[in-house]
Amino acid sequence: MIRASYADSTWKSIQSQVRCYERFCNYFQLPLLPFTEDQACRYAVYLGHIMDAPGTISNYISGVKTLHKLEGFPPLPDFLSLPMVIKGIKRDMQHEVLRAKPIYPEHLLAMSKLIQSPQDEVYYTCFLVGFSIFLRKMNLVPDSTKEYSPQKQLSRGALRKHKGVYLAVLNWTKTKQFGEDRQVLPLVPNKNKAICPTYWLDRLTSGPGHPSDPLFAIRTAEGLIPITYRQAAERLRRWIIQMGLSPERYTLHGLRRGGASWARVKRVPPDLIQKMGDWASDAYKNYIETDLESRLKVAIILAGHTL
Repeated sequence: MIRASYADSTWKSIQSQVRCYERFCNYFQLPLLPFTEDQACRYAVYLGHIMDAPGTISNYISGVKTLHKLEGFPPLPDFLSLPMVIKGIKRDMQHEVLRAKPIYPEHLLAMSKLIQSPQDEVYYTCFLVGFSIFLRKMNLVPDSTKEYSPQKQLSRGALRKHKGVYLAVLNWTKTKQFGEDRQVLPLVPNKNKAICPTYWLDRLTSGPGHPSDPLFAIRTAEGLIPITYRQAAERLRRWIIQMGLSPERYTLHGLRRGGASWARVKRVPPDLIQKMGDWASDAYKNYIETDLESRLKVAIILAGHTL
């Protein structure tokens, strides 16, 4: 039952974090548990030597705290020294956070000109939908064909069409894992057919299929086979290169980030962006790329009010 309380991706992360901690304990001949403040500080220093990103350190320590709790040990007190140790490690590493580059309509327009086959249409529609409703990659495509679930990824039956508008129904998201609420996201027509999600969804769903079949799938003799994260990422990378751009930092995550950023450029209220993207906190602000025009307006306003 405890295992069931964690999403699959979260549980995999915890397992990876625990394996790293076990290697640390084995190497330095330290007891695995209980997790003490002194051991937490030592582990943080160790992680600082093997990790590229300092933000990962807190995540890995959190994984060990979870292990401590799952093994039935008493609740951990606040480790007062640990934040200072981590702060020192971050200062020493001087790490620059590398976020996925946002993918904007101009990128999608360029991709639409590279479509040469029905398979290309599947990938493009996947990217367009991900951008349009700020979807997490876990709701777009599975990590493998065996891991596809109509409860988690968009299925053909998750789409409803009413008066030219598609409604995508998500029964499971990162913040809604227990069926407590469904998220219904509208996909409306765009005057530019190349980036019109309803036009491409009409084409995608024109053939036969079962409601539980994956929405983004390749039609084969065996039926509809879902495209995977790796396949989608590779197709995105290929198109980015064909567009004459460096593929570094262009990922499927950029669709979600680009959609939210574009909505902000178009003056969509922040609270609506947060609801559309299913962000449970103000973390959505980290996804929004502030355009140069908006920054220039701030500078002009400040200049006008400076004595």
